[in-house]
Amino acid sequence: MVTSAQAYWLNRKRRQKRNAAEETPPLSVADFFGATSGFYPISLATCFKDTACTIPCTADGDLIKGITPLYGELPNLIQATDANCFILRDDGGGRWRADFDATDTMVSAASVTVARQHLIGLARELASAGTSILFGVVLNATNYHRIQNVSSSDRNAGAVRTTAGGVIAVNSPASQFPLNTPLVASSRVTDTGVDIQADEGVITEAATVMALNLASAAVTLGPFGVAGKVWGFYVHRAAEISAEERTVANSALAALQGRTL
Repeated sequence: MVTSAQAYWLNRKRRQKRNAAEETPPLSVADFFGATSGFYPISLATCFKDTACTIPCTADGDLIKGITPLYGELPNLIQATDANCFILRDDGGGRWRADFDATDTMVSAASVTVARQHLIGLARELASAGTSILFGVVLNATNYHRIQNVSSSDRNAGAVRTTAGGVIAVNSPASQFPLNTPLVASSRVTDTGVDIQADEGVITEAATVMALNLASAAVTLGPFGVAGKVWGFYVHRAAEISAEERTVANSALAALQGRTL
């Protein structure tokens, strides 16, 4: 039997736990993507039929000529040439995706400056293997951070390159990125290295101390070199990125695919 005094202390502990939870709500994707970042889901709210991003896409089959960030303040991504545009597709359940072929690509309408430490992520599905750019922040052919397709064993890679330091690329373990499977690929650059991760799986890292030179760079989606699907992507520029924040960002991308990490 619980006495009145015991009941008092039990209720007090419950109130303390409840108040603590209310004071520290879980981190949301909207909180994570601030002024220096961009979260770009494929949706009717973010996809447009024109490069000025004034005419919204409305239906399955529309050509996507502009994508705006839902959260954050990074620039829009655009493509003016019809033959290189992604195609909007109804993915069911209120979800949307963009289908692409080997040559489709989109580039930010304005340049961005990316600090050394940052995180990029892409919700995608590839129909075949190849060696091509999937997504990243690119200044030119010798200065970039990007997620790449690898032509063997269902792999993706995180890669950093600078004019002075050459290229450092880290391949995921074999079979972490199977073909024809919706997955989230993310790659992070820190003061000590560059990595690659599939969903919430093992993080594979390569050491590098190269100084990135990504002032006036472009956010680049594709060309993929193969056909496939994309549900969304993000760039997060921050001095430090916690494991919790990476999980929040990747979980938000997986949700666009109808999955839970």
